Amino acid sequence: MSMQTVDIGQAANDGSGDWLRDAFNKINQNFSEVYASLAFTAGGLAKLLVWQTLQIYEVGQLVSHGDGIWRCTVRHGSGSFDDDLAAGKWMRVATLPQGLPGIDGNTILYDSGPPNDDIGKNGDLYFDVTAITIYGPKSVTWPSGMRLPAPSYGGTSATSLAIGTGSRVFATQEHLAYQNGARVRATSQSDPTKWMEGVAAYAGVTLTLDVDKVNGAGTFADWNLNLAGEPGKDGLNGQMSGPIASDDGEIVLFSGTDGATVKRAAGSGMVQVSDGVFGLATPGSDFVKPDTPSAFSKQQSYTLEALTDGTTINWDVSGAQKAKVTLGGNRTMNAVTNAVEGTTYLLWVIQDGTGSRTLSWTTTGSGSFDFGADGVPVLTTAANKADQLAFEALSIGGVLKLRYAGIRRGYS
Repeated sequence: MSMQTVDIGQAANDGSGDWLRDAFNKINQNFSEVYASLAFTAGGLAKLLVWQTLQIYEVGQLVSHGDGIWRCTVRHGSGSFDDDLAAGKWMRVATLPQGLPGIDGNTILYDSGPPNDDIGKNGDLYFDVTAITIYGPKSVTWPSGMRLPAPSYGGTSATSLAIGTGSRVFATQEHLAYQNGARVRATSQSDPTKWMEGVAAYAGVTLTLDVDKVNGAGTFADWNLNLAGEPGKDGLNGQMSGPIASDDGEIVLFSGTDGATVKRAAGSGMVQVSDGVFGLATPGSDFVKPDTPSAFSKQQSYTLEALTDGTTINWDVSGAQKAKVTLGGNRTMNAVTNAVEGTTYLLWVIQDGTGSRTLSWTTTGSGSFDFGADGVPVLTTAANKADQLAFEALSIGGVLKLRYAGIRRGYS
């Protein structure tokens, strides 16, 4: 409705204006429209909120979003604001003023040669396209430039050198990132199986290697230069032999002394190696053994697996002892697969942004659910709330089912 104006006539009591009742009807209708558009409630003007997705909005609530203030016209759970607006769920009641334009940002200037101090402003950068050098940011005057690209590893050399140990001097590129003391490998580009490596000294366009490891032989002039890792620890030397046969529960191990052998006594535990020395590992501390208590110094846990939501929901508990599912509608939980008797299973059931979703349970057959005398629990219906259900696999009468052990409700 557009605003209605009371006709007050041309002069007092000239009889040309609106009748008194008609005038007050217009006033009442104008005020009713204002109250409706501003969302007045019994407690006064509705509180202005910032619009968020996945929220329940009641008729009359005010939100700020983008450049406007909006009034909810239809109770709904929010998704995309643009979609909700197009569906007629919001009405604009005010347009927010725009802020003042910001100050201009800084500029990257470029030209051939270094910059003069009379160009640019504080904070600007300058790129010398000839010398491939960047200057800045400017602070009254231009600072020294930095040549690009920044130093990096790699590099090549056409120096003709024979593979061998000792000092090898390579002519290469400048501005590489090698530091004195780095370990570098020179590899033939034509035959990557031919290489030599050692500790490097680098200056200008010269890289000198003190070669201590090589592979292959020959003279090459097509070297690729790259960082190399430190050599690993040398392995044990010796000969290995074993008995013609061994008893059950025994394992034959090389002792490292003239081909002699060591046999683990039956039932004595696993064998471990420490600094090249063989010894027996202790169950419960060096390794986990099912019939021996084990103390863990770090937390142990199962991965919380997300089940796929659908009209029916499948749960393979072999890889999801703990699982969660967000209900996008009224669903049915199928019987689980691969349950093991005596194992406890946990399931989080989460309501989506709409809420009031129901979950039915398969209660017949192997892997189905048994809720006992308590019956099927009632799930929380509020949007974005979660319940945790616990089950234990138990076979009764030859049928293995997930027997209900309890529920905790209403997590958010």
